[in-house]
Amino acid sequence: GRFEAIFPPALLKWGKKFGKLRDLTGANEQVLQAALKRGNPVVVYVTIDFGKPEPDTYPWGATLANNHAVLLDGFTDDLWHVNDPISGHYWLTKEKFAQSYTERHWAIEVLKK
Repeated sequence: GRFEAIFPPALLKWGKKFGKLRDLTGANEQVLQAALKRGNPVVVYVTIDFGKPEPDTYPWGATLANNHAVLLDGFTDDLWHVNDPISGHYWLTKEKFAQSYTERHWAIEVLKK
């Protein structure tokens, strides 16, 4: 009943076999918007359904039990466009996004070839 996502260092290492990526760890929303303006989608780490973070401890360390990764591919003044492997694609308010994203500020830009 819990889902885990690949963490940024492992995703960067694996993903670079298939294309160019840039680590945006620590990026604020303006940096994410700049990547999207360049035409580059961004993988961001949030919580499932953008819910309240649920910390948990595992044999290898502590993380969120409801950790999740989604792809941002667009935005407006008030909304982010999200492609979610669980829930499909949809528009999400920037306020709701920030409540989940700011827990860690983990992001990876997928660069155009």
